[in-house]
Amino acid sequence: MMVRTKGRRSARYDALMHILIDEAIWGVPTLFTPLGKVRTYTGRALTRDDLGDADALIVRSVTRVDAALLQGSRVRFVGTVSTGDDHIDRAYLSREGITFASAAGFNARTVAEYVVAVLLELAATQGFDLPLKTLGVLGVGRIGSLVARWGELLGLRVVRCDPPRQRAEGGGGFVSSECLCHEADIVSVHVPLSRAGTDATWRMIDAGWLNGMKTGAMLINTSRGDVMDEEALLTVVQGRRVNAALDVWQGEPNVCRELVEACAIATPHVAGYSMDATQRGAMMIRDALALFSGATAQESETNVDHDGSRRIDIPTGSMMDVVRFAVRSSCDVNAMDRAMRNWSKGGGAAAGFDGLRREALSRREFGAYSLPSDSSGSDQTRSILRALGFTLP
Repeated sequence: MMVRTKGRRSARYDALMHILIDEAIWGVPTLFTPLGKVRTYTGRALTRDDLGDADALIVRSVTRVDAALLQGSRVRFVGTVSTGDDHIDRAYLSREGITFASAAGFNARTVAEYVVAVLLELAATQGFDLPLKTLGVLGVGRIGSLVARWGELLGLRVVRCDPPRQRAEGGGGFVSSECLCHEADIVSVHVPLSRAGTDATWRMIDAGWLNGMKTGAMLINTSRGDVMDEEALLTVVQGRRVNAALDVWQGEPNVCRELVEACAIATPHVAGYSMDATQRGAMMIRDALALFSGATAQESETNVDHDGSRRIDIPTGSMMDVVRFAVRSSCDVNAMDRAMRNWSKGGGAAAGFDGLRREALSRREFGAYSLPSDSSGSDQTRSILRALGFTLP
């Protein structure tokens, strides 16, 4: 399990543990009930007064956890069902001896599948061949590494930029941010959000960076909205100098509607949303909480209900057409984009943004789909589909 726990681990809870958890997390309350008394809250609306007698707090990325929220509370465990933890004041938790766990990496595959879907749709709608393009991957961690590998699988030339990894690994295989900016026809961003230090990423994609991109280049961002200067991005996108496919936005859920309309693809922070990922993330935090509380495996055991394999019957077509059809069956970014634009044109109410995100939770990853042998194309096509994770005979 990719779970990090820091702080002071408790002895076994002799009294019933009180767990406060975001109502949107998969499996609530059933998944966590064996560990204690469960109470739910609405993610963006949580206040200090809501904490009450909670011993454990389970959040998503929409909830800020810091001294302003926790000071004076009974909370001794904080878990986040998210990959990033920029919404968590880790230093405060450490000072207070509060155990922290994250589900880092739980949705890496789901995000990478979304990026593949975006690449295939852009190639089809804008009329270019992926093997003739260079993909720049900015941030080569769990997600970025998978995006880079799958980009090469689709025939793209891939350049990678990750300064922390470059320093740690001696420089081989990486290029500078400036080199990536100048070389890439498509840039996919997978950096954590950090505001200080040598590798700060807050507003790293600014006017200078954007103007250094090739004319007509595409920026894909599935990391955090605050790694971009949205005002500068809106200028270059409206001026048709750079295109953008955005899944994350500054000020969510109050996003810039002008930028939504200007993007080639706009989706409501759902790149990492799938049934498979949400189950993995919730169970990672459930297991971390069980460890913290001293629960036995039997006490914390809960069955996961998967809804089985989904069959795809693929029409005849070129290799890329077949791959795109299969990918779209799992991750239809066009449908996500239409829903986002309809929401924006309808006024863009904050509650509607979160509603769009909830609707995306029915998505399944590629591995949930099976393709019959007689409709999955050439050997090369089958090889690509199998490498992406689809089930083939």
